[in-house]
Amino acid sequence: MTGDANRRFLAYACTVIAAACLCVAASWRATGVGLSTSFALFAALMLMSESLVVALPMGNMSLTHPLSVAAAVLLGPTHAALLMSLSQVPSLFGERRISAVKFLFNASQLALAGLAAGWLYLAAGGQLLSQGALDAQDFPRMILPVAVVAVAGMVCNFALAGMAVHLMYGVSLRRIWSSEFAAVVPTEIALGLVGVTMAQVIAAVGVLGLLLFVVPLGVVRSTYHRYAELTRTYADTVRSLVAAIEAKDTYTKGHSVRVAEYAVAIAHEMGESEHAIERLEYAALLHDLGKVGIKRSLLSKPWSLSQEESDEVRRHPEIGAHILESVHYLEDIVPVIQSHHERVDGTGYGEGLRGDAIPLQARILAVADAFDAMTSQRPYRSAMPRSEALREIAAGAGSQIDPKAVDAFLAVMEPAGDRAIGSSMVVEPGA
Repeated sequence: MTGDANRRFLAYACTVIAAACLCVAASWRATGVGLSTSFALFAALMLMSESLVVALPMGNMSLTHPLSVAAAVLLGPTHAALLMSLSQVPSLFGERRISAVKFLFNASQLALAGLAAGWLYLAAGGQLLSQGALDAQDFPRMILPVAVVAVAGMVCNFALAGMAVHLMYGVSLRRIWSSEFAAVVPTEIALGLVGVTMAQVIAAVGVLGLLLFVVPLGVVRSTYHRYAELTRTYADTVRSLVAAIEAKDTYTKGHSVRVAEYAVAIAHEMGESEHAIERLEYAALLHDLGKVGIKRSLLSKPWSLSQEESDEVRRHPEIGAHILESVHYLEDIVPVIQSHHERVDGTGYGEGLRGDAIPLQARILAVADAFDAMTSQRPYRSAMPRSEALREIAAGAGSQIDPKAVDAFLAVMEPAGDRAIGSSMVVEPGA
């Protein structure tokens, strides 16, 4: 983060912190509520939830959201705001300590999210369930308030946090939405509805009703945790395969990782979904896997290949696809690997595909692969200067490589400095 970006974030953070303090104080005066046993129990569960947060590829997942929605519906906006800000306390004691400013900003933007959820719920006609549980006749008129409370706080949180990331790192808001937020929206909405149900049960049977949700929510957390462990196992498998590629072709050491970073950046710029980007990243990391079936002498030959030798090397997409087609978790990226040397004009190799017949992810991968190949040192030629390689990429748009992918690549490689380059899966070059 540059000095200017740091100053912009500091000014923004101070504004959010001040706004949160003023809004919470105003809400407290307006509602005139005090703390209660219910609040204390919610606070304990909030702190426990954040202490047991699970790191997933699409971001950290905790059970704070349903608890905050339940608090907003049961206790009101002020309590929801206080509980959401309180949920940030565990971050002060984690392995990765955060600065005081970031802690206060996180707590403040969550407090504003809690206020937004609570007050919009009331404005939409909702009633606090601390005054009594809903009856059957109440449900039709409560559809809108319930929908609002399940979504409002989440949207406010995403907006405030997204703006902070934009100011700190210059990443476009569209990319922040697609890469960080879009994938978790359905889950967060579902958890928000769980929070409303939680509040209804507590209103009907008392505060001990909250304990009825501890085991189910614990199961949800356990499911998240197992998914995270499985994802890490898959990532380790991919790292091992990348290492096998580089052990066979040492001249392209780090090539697959760089290509993955470029491909991820292009896909983000093109607005691809987080799931599609994750699969593209795996494909990019493994696009040269088939080289393990090619003679090392051909891969490291310090002069041009004969036609027969060139034909042999060109078999690597087919070999890579054959290796992966029996791996269930990776079988969906087989067409991408098989097609990454196709050209949009049909003159590439593989099956001679052209245009949209080539999978989009393969077209993106082709741009990333071409740029890194041109700018890398090879046994038979020197690396091309970056500026010249970018001109070559631009010149190939529409004939050899997809013009939309080229436009996205040139946008992220603008002179300001590779602003969007970055791989979501940590794979060190040469791992």
